[in-house]
Amino acid sequence: MLVLVALTGLAQIEDEPLQLLLLQGDSCMEQYSTFQAQKYYQDAYARCDNSTTRQKLANCYYKRANYHQCAELLKNLDEDSLTHEAFRQLAYSYHKQDNTSSFIYWAQCYLSHYPEAVAAWKEHLTYNPGSIATYYNIANAYAYLLKDYEQAKDYYQQFLTLARKEESPNEQLSNMITASEEVLQYYKTINQKKR
Repeated sequence: MLVLVALTGLAQIEDEPLQLLLLQGDSCMEQYSTFQAQKYYQDAYARCDNSTTRQKLANCYYKRANYHQCAELLKNLDEDSLTHEAFRQLAYSYHKQDNTSSFIYWAQCYLSHYPEAVAAWKEHLTYNPGSIATYYNIANAYAYLLKDYEQAKDYYQQFLTLARKEESPNEQLSNMITASEEVLQYYKTINQKKR
């Protein structure tokens, strides 16, 4: 029994540097210093490759627009270990890399684990009707996952109405606008062929 306690204490001591690295990374994230946080999380990941270190490092990559690295870290984790945010980041990392099939796969996984997501986004709009990203998320969910193209079209149009009001959209918003316009053009073409 004494040996077991001694070994457990040793394991905790060896784990302290890992916990310190994670805490330092978390502190940097609270200060919006993703570059510094990424360094701490990379060190933690090198020390211990587990779900926690992967998701924290992937979050940094995602926020720094390194979508390939984000997806690489998350795609092989057990789906049950992925947080709501990690699922979302994994799906959208593929979307931002123009990998539609992987985006659809992971977005479907996301909605199967978190079916309340669309309802939550809609509820969010009641409190924040100007949330551009929320309209975009709902439109994508309807278009790619729920296959309700009429609903998708409505949300894309609402998204575009708000997004086009932005005086100087960043690159991400510009890409979202372009993608939405392409989807709407696709729907228009499909509808014309049906006639």
